[in-house]
Amino acid sequence: MKEVEKFLKLKEEIQSERANAARLEAEYRQLQDEYPILENQFVEADDPKISADIEKRMAQVKSRLEELPLLIKKSKRRAELLDEKFSRAEEEAIRNLRDLYRPKLNSLVQTLVKKWREVAEVEKQIRELRNQADMDLAKITNRPRILLPHTPSFFVVPDEGATALSPLGVPYYPFTRMKKLIEVLAQEGFDVSPKETD
Repeated sequence: MKEVEKFLKLKEEIQSERANAARLEAEYRQLQDEYPILENQFVEADDPKISADIEKRMAQVKSRLEELPLLIKKSKRRAELLDEKFSRAEEEAIRNLRDLYRPKLNSLVQTLVKKWREVAEVEKQIRELRNQADMDLAKITNRPRILLPHTPSFFVVPDEGATALSPLGVPYYPFTRMKKLIEVLAQEGFDVSPKETD
């Protein structure tokens, strides 16, 4: 998290420096507009005291107008230098976050795949039980009958593209949804791989 904090601090500095440059530019424009007005007021002033005040203000504005371009340039350059560090700091912060969260996610994915396999095993047992019940029902009657209620499943969904024989010798379609999900996780870089039994 140190790199993330460093990046956020740098981001804040850049925003602050850009805001400072914008503020200085706004002040410069305002003073540029104000100076001719002061000149006109000085020319038109009748009272020496007012003339002295206007002259004093004109000197302040002129002095500030002379120093502002350099301050603006300096502020913009500082923002540029910070910008150069920004992308490198951003990559380091992202790498830091990845290093922080990836192991936790890997652990959760391992647990997820383990649970998937447990669920798939129960679904296979349910399917085998239904197949056995249908075979026993066929010994009693040839008429189509529903012996057991439907039980929806997630993993034990047949791949219609291929046929195989079950342990009981009954043709069936292999179940590949879980294997495909695990292959996707493996392609994403997780430490999992499909087993023969998936």
